[in-house]
Amino acid sequence: MKIYDKEIYMKTEKIKATLMVILCFVFGFVVGCIAINHDLKNENTKLKDKIGELERTIDRRQAIIDEQYVELDSLRETVYMYELNGR
Repeated sequence: MKIYDKEIYMKTEKIKATLMVILCFVFGFVVGCIAINHDLKNENTKLKDKIGELERTIDRRQAIIDEQYVELDSLRETVYMYELNGR
C-alpha cells in the first residue's frame, strides 16, 4: 500500500509542477499581450497626433496657395487691361 501511495504522491507532485509551469507561462503571455497592446495604443495615438498636425500644415499651406492664386489672377487681369488700353 505504501508503494502505491508513493507513486500517487509523485505523480501528483509532477502534475502540480507541470500545472505551475503552464500557469506561469499563460500568466506571462497574457501580461505580455496587455503590455504590447498598451504600447501599440500609445504609438497609434502619437501617429494620429502627427497626422493631425500634418493635415493642419497642409491646410495652412493650401490657404496660402489659394491667396497667391487670387493675387496672380488679379495681376493677369491688370496686365490684360493694360494691354487693351495700350500702356
